[in-house]
Amino acid sequence: MRIGSTVYIRYKDHALFRNVDARSQRPIIQEAVGWLDLETEDFVRVLLTRYRDPKIRDGPAETKATGLVILRSTILEMRKIA
Repeated sequence: MRIGSTVYIRYKDHALFRNVDARSQRPIIQEAVGWLDLETEDFVRVLLTRYRDPKIRDGPAETKATGLVILRSTILEMRKIA
């Protein structure tokens, strides 16, 4: 997939549990939609929000982002969204 593509990803995520029967706990299936920012053999990085943060001092504005790094081994489905 091309970097910058809008993607849908369904993946297994860690589950934190407390004071329950541990035998019933399993990974959580999560979904994310965002811009594909990086793709490697081991993981993908998806941006959920991004914005330009203007510098107060001299210099160009910086792009800031919030997103997810998802291990490839946990990805159940990943597809481009038109």
